[in-house]
Amino acid sequence: MVRREAEQRIEGTFPPNSKNFYFFAEDKMAKKWQKVATVATSAVLACSLVVGMTACNKGEQPYEIEKRASTGWEDEREYTYNTYTAQLPAVWTQLNTKDAADMEIISYINSSFYEYDYAYDENGEIVPGGFEVEYSAATDLEDVTAKYAGRYGIPEDATAGKAFAITLRNDLKWDDGTPIHAEDFVYTMSQQLSPNYLFAEASNYYSGNYIIHNAQNYVYQGQENVPTSCMVVAGSQYQTVVADSDGVLHRDTVDGATIYVALTAASDWSTKPLTAYVQAGYIEGDDADLILSLAEEVNEDGAVPMTEELQSVLDEFCRTYGGGYDNEWQEFCFYYYTYPKMDFSEVGFFVGENENELVIVVDGALYPLDENGDLAYGAAYYLESFPLVKRDLWEKLENRTTTPWTNTYGTAKVENIASWGPYKLTEYQSGVTYTLERNEEWYGYGLEQYALQYQTDRIVTRYVAEWNTAWQSFQLGQFDGISLDPTIISDYRNSQRAYFTPSTATACLYLNSIEETYEKGKNIMLKYDAFREAISLSLDREDFCAQCSPSSLASLGYLNDMYYYDVEHGGVYRETDQAKTAILKAYGAVENEDGSWTVGSVTYDDIDEAEAAITGYNVTLAREKMTEAYEAAKAAGDYTDGDPIVLTYGITEQSASVERQRTFYQNAFNAATEGTPLEGKITIEYFMMSDANWDKEFMDGKYDIASAGWQNAPFDPFYLLGSSQIGSDRFQKGWDPDTVTLTLDVKGGEGQQSFEDLTMTLTEWNECLQALSGCRYDFKNYPIETKLEILAAEETAVLQTYWGIPVRSVYEGSLMSYKVDYINYEYNTFMGYGGVRYMSYNFDDTEWAAFVAEKGTLNYTF
Repeated sequence: MVRREAEQRIEGTFPPNSKNFYFFAEDKMAKKWQKVATVATSAVLACSLVVGMTACNKGEQPYEIEKRASTGWEDEREYTYNTYTAQLPAVWTQLNTKDAADMEIISYINSSFYEYDYAYDENGEIVPGGFEVEYSAATDLEDVTAKYAGRYGIPEDATAGKAFAITLRNDLKWDDGTPIHAEDFVYTMSQQLSPNYLFAEASNYYSGNYIIHNAQNYVYQGQENVPTSCMVVAGSQYQTVVADSDGVLHRDTVDGATIYVALTAASDWSTKPLTAYVQAGYIEGDDADLILSLAEEVNEDGAVPMTEELQSVLDEFCRTYGGGYDNEWQEFCFYYYTYPKMDFSEVGFFVGENENELVIVVDGALYPLDENGDLAYGAAYYLESFPLVKRDLWEKLENRTTTPWTNTYGTAKVENIASWGPYKLTEYQSGVTYTLERNEEWYGYGLEQYALQYQTDRIVTRYVAEWNTAWQSFQLGQFDGISLDPTIISDYRNSQRAYFTPSTATACLYLNSIEETYEKGKNIMLKYDAFREAISLSLDREDFCAQCSPSSLASLGYLNDMYYYDVEHGGVYRETDQAKTAILKAYGAVENEDGSWTVGSVTYDDIDEAEAAITGYNVTLAREKMTEAYEAAKAAGDYTDGDPIVLTYGITEQSASVERQRTFYQNAFNAATEGTPLEGKITIEYFMMSDANWDKEFMDGKYDIASAGWQNAPFDPFYLLGSSQIGSDRFQKGWDPDTVTLTLDVKGGEGQQSFEDLTMTLTEWNECLQALSGCRYDFKNYPIETKLEILAAEETAVLQTYWGIPVRSVYEGSLMSYKVDYINYEYNTFMGYGGVRYMSYNFDDTEWAAFVAEKGTLNYTF
């Protein structure tokens, strides 16, 4: 993910169409104007939601201001966009950051191969909701699968979807005029995947929504004795095994890796150890005795070498209780693998036939072109761009004395970063401000497709912690936009300068899951499911929005209305019956045999009415759950009558907006404990978390409550939910998704296998739904109804752990200054409001200074 266009500092912190996801801390969001990049919604919050500046207020206007059309980058007058943030970006290269705040600079100093643009009708008017995909830093995209068939893991008979040649423009340059070619992207990817750096963001390319061939093998090279599954594809592909003279099985030959069988540990076949099936009576007699005796000899991974005798036992067990197919017993087995050294030339990312041709080869399949070979929406979504660093500067700033290596590229000083986007970083003062100015070397200046665009010459961002300070500056004309704080929203929501923007972000209350950090008399109650469920039930989400975020909507699920499972036909996940069922089940509704739903004491024939009746708020039940948790904790010796319960709430800086949230939660918890043995015992205290490492601190259990969430990847809800709530990037690190199983029917399409009562762990379902490496089954291309049912079941299961409690779907109310205007205030799924690219100015810098000097404090109530 790089810049879709240089708009994101205004409309959000990263492209709304980006395939990657990013995390945010809500206390930062509450103090900044920049809205999270989003996609459109059909919900209406106020008359100014969808068309933000519809004249709801018909009163006399205080100023006569002519809205001017954009004059573009060729205008010789000076135009400065002034804004603010509560967290200055700390890392300005994608190689080593996922923090949404960092995208604020990254989005301007990078470019896109392919990008979205507005669609226009025959009269030159913007088509509502329409879009086109255009070339930008690239001039061509070709499917070259057939050309590379038989290499890079591509089957000999493959003809499409596996390899793509991206032809770069021949005039790409860094801001100092240095040419950019395909080799620069290849070098950068070699650093992104370098085993010397071990960047966490490398996983974007081997466990994201597409996988670059051999990316993981390159990152992991040299790692020794890594337990590796014997299963390639469940039911069809397994290892070839050979027995030695002692009857021990080996991979491929008698000299190959020894096959091990997990006896006292989980396996691909089950999260339960094999010994558990013995103890439950599924394996009896001599076979049971064999397994139990060998279980006393297991290694640190709970396994012993696999023998022919044990193979026979497991084969019979799997044929009786499993899928009944050949070699299924191998799903209990693994071998130790040492990743061999690998040259980057073996990775599916290389220079093609000329210096400007970049070739990418993926495991799985992508289809960024339509049936006519033209760009489809997937071109700008999956192949928008790739990370890029300036090689000489990168190598100059490299530190090889540490393990892993470190690099100060894109941090601390302007001299440590280079730009190939429309703007470049020209000033950075830590904790104070940064400035971006026009990059005169950018290829786009002079192209017809950017005529009358990019009128902004510079973007100046100041650090402001308190909203009140920003509000005062906005009224004095010092900032060109401001968020609508709850304290003023009733006075300004109908202003002609107000608009409301939906978001992919769902803000949640995440709870500390690291049991090693629990202490009696402090936070140990978090270990009890009933306690966490009581916290969820105590939250009146509608009231939270009214008090703390009036422009937002109460949320009960992790994925809001911004997530599309079918982009081209407008299919929204949250509007499906599967998604509605997920919410109903997660919050205790009962599905009746006739298809009706019972919510509380009321039965609904219509699923929409049933879902609408779910609020997630039930203080009576919350008190019952608090009592249940108290009794369980007391019986276990984790709670003594009178013990305090102290939960730490992570913030970067104390402010009025943050205190409103803390107060809301404190009052909710007080109400939930009223009349219970825990009444008055819960206290929320602040924990001053790090700006740069707040997420890691929470994942390590340094504090107990993170008001945070995940956002982006709006066109792939299967990836977003799985990766952020189940995968290794989840906040709730102390919770193991392998401890939760789902049993579902899976209906395949033509030529695809179907399953009844298939039981797998959440991890396995996620791997199968995304077709991740080593998955038991590949469901990625199964019928959409099947995929939606799996996704909904996953969402319900994670919700019912109560480690991450959804609170609000983020909508940001904002005021735009009289100085600037967007091209359009009807929010577009792909273009937002047009951003800096299409922004126009009603005043140049000199005119604005004179206007403010004359008018003084500006009035925005009209």
